[in-house]
Amino acid sequence: MKMPEAKNLTVLQQQKATKPTIEDVLPKNIDSDTKKAIFDFITYLSEINMPLKWTSSYGWKAGSGKNGVCKIKFGIFDNIWVVILILNHRSEYEEVIIKEGWQNIFWDNANYCVHRFHEGKTHVGCNPNKGCAGGEDRTIIGKEFNGICHCTDVRAVQIRDPDETEIEIIKRLIELEQNA
Repeated sequence: MKMPEAKNLTVLQQQKATKPTIEDVLPKNIDSDTKKAIFDFITYLSEINMPLKWTSSYGWKAGSGKNGVCKIKFGIFDNIWVVILILNHRSEYEEVIIKEGWQNIFWDNANYCVHRFHEGKTHVGCNPNKGCAGGEDRTIIGKEFNGICHCTDVRAVQIRDPDETEIEIIKRLIELEQNA
């Protein structure tokens, strides 16, 4: 699908008008292995009856409801892709996560506040209406974290450039969420 040629439209406005597929806007500099991983993951989502639907600039969701179960986003200024899992029922299968040793996918991808304390000084948060002054403390799968972004959904985990092992874990987590 071709984007409108209007000179003054933002990317969001262009994409809102066309609702492109991932294939339409896949960053050109992504290497062939990453493209294959992305397309394999998209195919998997379709096979489990969770086709992707455009939701925002460089963003698509899979699943029903406002947020779905999974989102895929691309970096605007870099060649990354991010899988965001929205696990509303994670507490129901948290024991499975620990038993399988998957907790690291949550711990390694904790979303820290970009305005954490630095040299004893507090900073203004990224949301002017919710000054977080360096994030908040959270327990994620039994581990305490300091300085987690206040604006991060407690149900979500964002995996940047997932590797093959992480993609397999993501698939299992999606299945557990669907069956919860």
